[in-house]
Amino acid sequence: MTVTAMVKKAMTLLGYLDGVGDPAEETVLTEKGVAAVNQICADLFYRGRTDELKPLRAADEIPLSGRLQQDVMPWGVAMLLAGSENDADSQAIFASLYNKKRVAVRWEDRVLDRLPKGETECIG
Repeated sequence: MTVTAMVKKAMTLLGYLDGVGDPAEETVLTEKGVAAVNQICADLFYRGRTDELKPLRAADEIPLSGRLQQDVMPWGVAMLLAGSENDADSQAIFASLYNKKRVAVRWEDRVLDRLPKGETECIG
C-alpha cells in the first residue's frame, strides 16, 4: 500500500473524506497525513528489525507487512490526523484502538525458536 492510500484510508475512517470538501483543505490534510504515516511507520518498523527506515514520500510503498498495514497502521494515522485537526473525541477513540491493535500483534522479536529442555538423567 502507498503512503497516499494509507492517508486516504485514515481520512475515510475519520469521516473527513466525503467528496464535497474543500480540495485545498484536503491537500493540507494529505500533507499532514504523510507526516503521520512516517511517525506511525517508525513506531512499528523497528520491532525485530535492524535495517534503517528512510523517510517516506506520498508515492512510496510502506515497508511493513500487510497485516500491520491493514490491521494496525490506519488507526494510528487516524489518531495523529485527528490530533492535528483538534478533534479530541476522535483522537481519543483512535488512540485507544491503535494501542490495543498494536499490542495484539505478535512481534517476531518476542518469539523464541527453541525446544523446551527436559530433565536429563545421568546413568553412572
